[in-house]
Amino acid sequence: MTKEEFRTGITSVLQNPDTALVGIEAFINAFDEQADSLAALTADKEESEKRIRDLQDTNMKLYLRQVGEPEKEENDEPNIDEMDFDEYLQYLDTIDNNGGN
Repeated sequence: MTKEEFRTGITSVLQNPDTALVGIEAFINAFDEQADSLAALTADKEESEKRIRDLQDTNMKLYLRQVGEPEKEENDEPNIDEMDFDEYLQYLDTIDNNGGN
């Protein structure tokens, strides 16, 4: 059932209260079918996403096995996060004296 068909079905049931019980039963059955389809599609989507993640992980492992682990680049810059306050001030002073380099 499309969105417009749902809208038409609800409107029809509300406009004809004498036949509402007959009309609502068909409407409820159609709604149940749509809800079941949505649940199945959602489950399939989640399963597909999990499979895609697993395949991506496998591909990355295979790639790294072929080319090896990437080498770590050595950084001449000190790690500011590991400095205490005095070391940080000295570091700033050396930057100022070197012209920012």
